[in-house]
Amino acid sequence: NPARYMAYEINAADGGLKEIERVELPEGSLPTQITSSPDQRLNYVLDKANNRVFVYRFLSRFGPNMFELYHHGSPFTMKEDLSEFIVDATGQFGLALSSRGSVTVYQLPHVWAPLEKVGKTPLAVGKKPVAITMHPDGGHFYVVDAGANMIHQLHLDTGIGKLTNTGKVVSVKTEPRDLVIDPSGLYAYLRYKSQKSVTRFNINSSTGRLEQPMAILEGTFPSSLKLISEIQ
Repeated sequence: NPARYMAYEINAADGGLKEIERVELPEGSLPTQITSSPDQRLNYVLDKANNRVFVYRFLSRFGPNMFELYHHGSPFTMKEDLSEFIVDATGQFGLALSSRGSVTVYQLPHVWAPLEKVGKTPLAVGKKPVAITMHPDGGHFYVVDAGANMIHQLHLDTGIGKLTNTGKVVSVKTEPRDLVIDPSGLYAYLRYKSQKSVTRFNINSSTGRLEQPMAILEGTFPSSLKLISEIQ
């Protein structure tokens, strides 16, 4: 079957999904992740098979039709073996995580601008990074390193897009997989590939450091973790 990027409208009454857009991706594509800009206008589709990112933009804030920014280089082929691609809280920068052990910062398109590398990146991080997570404050990022069984803390200057490795690391159990952060920014939860527990951390509000690890949900073997804001 051909790879597709599909958009749906959610029915507020019953939660049903109505297809509003369908985009055929080139043969051989393997879309594994969709990341949106904070204003929801730009969507970044990670094609892991070809180490590239497709960028789509909604024509109207209130309309479903979208188009690819192919005039500005989309899809953007990266040199890294991409694991994840996330957008910072300001919508200005994209962080591309490579399984080879680095993070690259890109200036994101603003209406018509291209995707361009920022600063002295890629930044070397870990042996085998598998996930990157952003703190709600938008400045702190955490890279889960399955090769060294630790979490690395990075800092992004959202004014200029400069990414630095703070040197702060936390050792964890074997085969860490992903880290999710409570919307309050006070707690983080780490899932493992083969551990029957989850590690909870307190997050230092001034430094962003992960502290006081504690094993919780012992005996469980979650395949994923998702935190949601309080339901009204």
